[in-house]
Amino acid sequence: MSLLQPSPSILDNDAPLSEVTATTLSPVWRRWTRLSSARMGWGVYTLLCFAVFLFLTFPVDVVLQRVISSVTRGTPVHIHYSQGELTWYGAALVRDVRVEQRGASLPPLRVSRLLVHPSWLGLLWGSPFPLAFQADLYGGTINGTAEHSPNGVKTTLTARRMNLALLPIPGAEKSGGLKGILTGSGEVSGDFSQIFSLQGALELNVSEGSLQPGALGQLPVPPLQSVRGNLRANLRDGRVNITDVTLMADGIEARAQGALVLSTPLPRSGLDLQLTTKVVGPAPPALTALVSLLPISPNTPGERRATISGSLAAPVMR
Repeated sequence: MSLLQPSPSILDNDAPLSEVTATTLSPVWRRWTRLSSARMGWGVYTLLCFAVFLFLTFPVDVVLQRVISSVTRGTPVHIHYSQGELTWYGAALVRDVRVEQRGASLPPLRVSRLLVHPSWLGLLWGSPFPLAFQADLYGGTINGTAEHSPNGVKTTLTARRMNLALLPIPGAEKSGGLKGILTGSGEVSGDFSQIFSLQGALELNVSEGSLQPGALGQLPVPPLQSVRGNLRANLRDGRVNITDVTLMADGIEARAQGALVLSTPLPRSGLDLQLTTKVVGPAPPALTALVSLLPISPNTPGERRATISGSLAAPVMR
């Protein structure tokens, strides 16, 4: 009688447990891996299709109207635009924007391209803040942010290389106008529907400037070929307190301090400035004659002083 060789068994006590487990589960594991990979692939494909179709069918105009109404709520500002679209990274791009103040005779502010990146989570609760924006206008750009603050909305602005000849400055259109490059920065917070609640700081710089005669309303200003200057001011309680204005033009230096009392419409805002001038280099005869008409300073030899009053649209010097 012959003895048969025992066949291998998965229950052989001499086989390691890990090999037994791998031998038993490997077909199941391979099947599960293939199934999981297929599910993951279909899941990624579904999410990708959802994102593409959401981007293509997203109600941009509805969102833009909601953002605009939130930003301008309670203010006399009205915003029009011709076209709006959504960028791939979630910002709203608006073209041909016109910003008007209701009931004012000021020309509208025109923006050729406005990029707004609101808080999409905030929009679910009816507020676009905090938001970032960039505007292309008058040959330059303005970048900024807006967010909630304890007393309203806090807005931070940075202006780069704006063309003064294109800006809608009251009175500048009466002659050749004011030319130059404007840069600056500022921060304003408060309720923009209540002008006396606004507070902040502003700094502006003008370079490569020139001025044609009569460009500043009723002030008898001769033509200036080389103009540069800067302004520093603080805003509080409806007053722009001008801490320093320095203007260098064709060998004449002028400095001013005082206040601008805000009013609506803006051209009616009142001026209360103290002006100091002196000759610092060769100056044109017409400009020298104009400076000589100002009262002589009793304290500083070579300086002349004057007061600028009236309104922003019709300043008066005496």
